[in-house]
Amino acid sequence: VTTIETRLRSNQTLKELGETLVETYEEGDTIVCWGRFPQGLPIYAHPVINPTNRPYLAMMPQYRLPFEYPGNAPRLEGIGITNHAAYVKLLESDQRVLGIGWAGATEVAQLTATNTTIHLLLKSGHWELFSNQEPVSK
Repeated sequence: VTTIETRLRSNQTLKELGETLVETYEEGDTIVCWGRFPQGLPIYAHPVINPTNRPYLAMMPQYRLPFEYPGNAPRLEGIGITNHAAYVKLLESDQRVLGIGWAGATEVAQLTATNTTIHLLLKSGHWELFSNQEPVSK
């Protein structure tokens, strides 16, 4: 008897998320991964995410990926946002922010950034793509 797993849980493709990020991204946008880093996203979001255009990593535990591997914390220095006030300031700025987070991240961003409206752009499995500005039609 062969069984097939039909519930993907957290092991799900990031293709739709990456493709939507590439379609939505405009030069000068800031990308922020909130709470978790979607491993494999750079594969689908290339060329938007690349070695010189890395997303900020906001409010991520230092004991989980991508920080848990030796040497990653110093390598990722400068793209981490561990200060709640800095995250709020970024979301409420005039800078267009594209946020990526696990289910509920859009709601948390809206509760955090009370002076702006957060827009859900895509829900793909458990991942969400959101922005602090209205979606732009291309």
